[in-house]
Amino acid sequence: MPKRTISDDEIALVKAMLSRDMKNQHIQFLFNRPDRPVNSGRITQIRKGTYGPKVPAATGPVLDAFLTSTASKPVASAKRSVGDKAKDHFEKKGASWFLRTHETDEAECKAAFPGLKPADRSSAAIRAIAGLANNKGGFLFFGVEELSDKSLRANGLTDHKAFSQIDPADLNQILASVLDPVPIFQIGLAECPPSAPMAQN
Repeated sequence: MPKRTISDDEIALVKAMLSRDMKNQHIQFLFNRPDRPVNSGRITQIRKGTYGPKVPAATGPVLDAFLTSTASKPVASAKRSVGDKAKDHFEKKGASWFLRTHETDEAECKAAFPGLKPADRSSAAIRAIAGLANNKGGFLFFGVEELSDKSLRANGLTDHKAFSQIDPADLNQILASVLDPVPIFQIGLAECPPSAPMAQN
């Protein structure tokens, strides 16, 4: 079992939050302190029962009291996820979401996510990442289709779990084999309801 870095009371609160389907990043924000950061992986371990498995979830009233006491904590200071930042590039038109601009040297779109293996399957994505890295960075969106009028609509991915479960170490290994220096990257999902989630890298 991983060495404890947060208290049983905090673990109990996290479990209660997870039971209410609160997102990892929101929970993480509520427990981070300058002297004791809490990463999202720790919350995932609590969710899976590998961290503090014997600690019971806090009761509803206890959780409500905690959330009320932290309500004044400035949400703006929370670190926004890469998915939230990606969503800023899209706007809703009717029932669909569209990229606010056309593809640029800071934004490239792919209709589908091809996967990482075998290596040649990911070659187009790697070229796009290299192009973005050689400029000043940007977003590579998957699940975004170019329509006949050249607008870019977020259709989402048929199986967005395949994207969300990418091991960053695998992608880093592929990038390291063809690019030097290796670009720094983040992977996330941008959810734009009622459209399907769109993935970005």
